[in-house]
Amino acid sequence: MVKLEVDIDNLANEASELIRAFYPRQTVDIAMERPYDGQSPRMTCKWQDNLWITTFDKDGESVTKTFDVGEPFDGEDDILYKRRVKDGLKVTVYNAIKAFEGRGLPYGMLTGVRPLAISNRHLDTSAPQKTVDTLMERYDISPEKAELLTRTSMVQRRYMPRADDVSLYLHVPFCTTRCNYCSFPSELLERVLPHLDGYMKALEKETEFITSTAKGRLETLYVGGGTPTALPMEHFERLCKICSDAVSARGIGEFTLEAGRPDTIDEEKLRLMKAAGVTRISINPQTMNDKTLERIGRQHTSKDIVRVYELARSVGFDNINMDLIVGLTGETKDDVKATFDKIHSLAPDGITVHVLALKHASQLNRDGVDIFGGMDGIEELIAQEYERLDKCGYFPYYLYRQKYMLGGLENVGFCKEGCVCRYNIRMMDNDSTCWAAGAGSASKRCYAQDTRIERSVNPKNAADYIARLDECIEKKRAIMD
Repeated sequence: MVKLEVDIDNLANEASELIRAFYPRQTVDIAMERPYDGQSPRMTCKWQDNLWITTFDKDGESVTKTFDVGEPFDGEDDILYKRRVKDGLKVTVYNAIKAFEGRGLPYGMLTGVRPLAISNRHLDTSAPQKTVDTLMERYDISPEKAELLTRTSMVQRRYMPRADDVSLYLHVPFCTTRCNYCSFPSELLERVLPHLDGYMKALEKETEFITSTAKGRLETLYVGGGTPTALPMEHFERLCKICSDAVSARGIGEFTLEAGRPDTIDEEKLRLMKAAGVTRISINPQTMNDKTLERIGRQHTSKDIVRVYELARSVGFDNINMDLIVGLTGETKDDVKATFDKIHSLAPDGITVHVLALKHASQLNRDGVDIFGGMDGIEELIAQEYERLDKCGYFPYYLYRQKYMLGGLENVGFCKEGCVCRYNIRMMDNDSTCWAAGAGSASKRCYAQDTRIERSVNPKNAADYIARLDECIEKKRAIMD
């Protein structure tokens, strides 16, 4: 445990996140009011005369770093000054631990989930190489990650939305089993079978409200979960009808449906998806190692993945993404390389590379599994696979991070030319409105002119969602106006 003391209470979490980035196995005790008891490690962050003085003590050694924030600039408002104060704190916390450990982090002092927001902001006023240099110098981001961020931002500039573009998301939060790494708000299908008729009726009503009421151009539709294809056939048919009606009503051009588990997919469902107007599907193996699939809670084999992939091609899908997770418990670097080899042999149109993150609500966390003691050399492995993807004609088009990821790395969506998922880009920015329907879904209304965002979140539980549907609709109506 690391004891943390920060003079400005509401900034303690900023320091805590950086400490956990360096020491993911440690908890952070934020307690200004409790007297120091000799605990080590200890970090104290003192705010004195517009100067941060941060000291890190560990194992009898000590490092102190300072940063002079200075007085507010002429015309600088309170919000901007507070941001500089926060950034100054992060500089001292990061530099103190970096000096003590003799190493930095791949993303330097960035801890947020959207590092592209930083590269995008600098690209607005700087050339790409200048942006790379700034990311390295100002935030201590590694050269490789600075290049990756800048390159991904440059790709996204080709897919900027129109001012009135909005997206639609439908949530089907049901799975046949729960993977041990998952923390998504989903329920086991067998437990919600009595509610499925009511759920589909509610989803249809909420979707119809959005398509008939939402202003702007509905640019994309994304159906996620859970596992949408886990629905029994009669309910899956109804889902496809709901989607088809939305596509027809609003002229939606991009339509993605997650077909994540091959044991829930057959030719009839694929043809229903095709007839409903689906333009992109995501078949998500996570790994091509059968022992790992069993260990994480999947009920299919790698052969099933190949079979369903080939079936989808035969039905006519020409934009297929496949998700992979690097760092699954029990896997070696050879296992990961073998998975990439098999996926490359299939030549999907997109490959999304996730790095395992320890999520609070996951079975891994509840079981106390130490994922951080696993795969050594993960950063070099990821770099090698990114290079192979580049050579095979894939390019990065969206990127985000999560807390407590192996190696402090990232999740990156790669695709071939013409196969970008615009919805993924929109969801990872703070400029695009997205209306969402279904249990556990979250709508966001973005006001580009004043960088304001309003959200409306539906109940996570399917039965609660059904019972409170009218309330969910009225909450959306309130932020639509």
